[in-house]
Amino acid sequence: MIWKILKSEFKQWQLIGVITVMLLGFSIILLSARFYSDIRPMFKGSDLWQHEHIIISKKISQQNTASQFLGKGEKPSFSKEEIEALEAKPFIKSLAVFTSSSFQASAHTDGNLLGGFYTELFFESVPSKYIDLKGENWAWTSESDFIPIILPKSYLNLYNFGFATSQNLPQITEKAASSIPFRIQIRGNRKIKNYEARIVGFSDRLNTILVPQEFLDYANPKYGTKVVPVSRIVLLTPDPSDPELLDYIETKQYDYNKEQLNNGKARMLLNTATAIVIITGLIISALALWLFILSSQLLLQRNRHKIEKLKALGFSTTQIVKPFVRISIFVSAAVFLLSLIPYFIVTAAYRKALQTLLPDATVNHILILLIGFIFIATLSAFNLLIIRKKLSRI
Repeated sequence: MIWKILKSEFKQWQLIGVITVMLLGFSIILLSARFYSDIRPMFKGSDLWQHEHIIISKKISQQNTASQFLGKGEKPSFSKEEIEALEAKPFIKSLAVFTSSSFQASAHTDGNLLGGFYTELFFESVPSKYIDLKGENWAWTSESDFIPIILPKSYLNLYNFGFATSQNLPQITEKAASSIPFRIQIRGNRKIKNYEARIVGFSDRLNTILVPQEFLDYANPKYGTKVVPVSRIVLLTPDPSDPELLDYIETKQYDYNKEQLNNGKARMLLNTATAIVIITGLIISALALWLFILSSQLLLQRNRHKIEKLKALGFSTTQIVKPFVRISIFVSAAVFLLSLIPYFIVTAAYRKALQTLLPDATVNHILILLIGFIFIATLSAFNLLIIRKKLSRI
């Protein structure tokens, strides 16, 4: 009955206009979420929205090399003043120095494992928050006889696709490499200590042999013969493409991985593009919601006298708002269902090309559509809340 009284004033073109505009905005939001979900695995090992890590060092010149051969020069390193100057820069969020081992170390396996593997090696460490791998095993105390080690993923790739291929040796996976136990011998200051060790992970970010910071803080004073100067620093920056940052590094003639900055720029570009598209979709959806609310307000105003009479006859606000609930549900359902058409058409168009880059990538359609459903339902609930508030004032 109430709907029959009110529907004569509701124009169909208004409803079609609202659905069309909301469909455009909502489709953009859905496709942006899907695109972000598809592209994100390409930047594996780093959250797209986190700050970028840059590793810098002093450049080594021929003069440095010659003087070191003659025993007259020191290795290029960062002074305390240079580190403090870096910390004070606004384009650097934080930094940490690499701590290097100052003792002799070697690793070996049993004779029946890998043919009795033996090698001399070195260690470095940085605070845990700068490491892209974390786990329960990444801890060490002075009472522990076990050293967890993180290797660069590039080391494993060099072995598998270089050494193993050329020497006809078996290639190994990360899991297999992490299951191989070996022993570490530390020597220095006329002391020797043996530790059990195992690889606990492979880093994409840090190209060095990592051990816990606590281990080097303990072992360097005990077994080390000298203080090792700071030769490398890891920087945490909000924007790796910041011209001030790049100019500063170039002016100081620091060495850094240019490819690493290119990856950071790509991430920043993806972040910006995704944010712009999502914001555009939100603005369009907000304008559509405003149009829907405006249409509902206009309908209420046109039927003000009828609504007053209905209230006088004893109809409650809840009863009067039911037609608007039906309209809102209809619009929400129409927008959600119609948005599935461009969603699946567009994603199918680029999905085949994307699978060549990420053959193992999977997409959780249910999660994306659930988020979309919650979003559209929230908009409808907000619209009904405004209508109900307006009705209560009539």
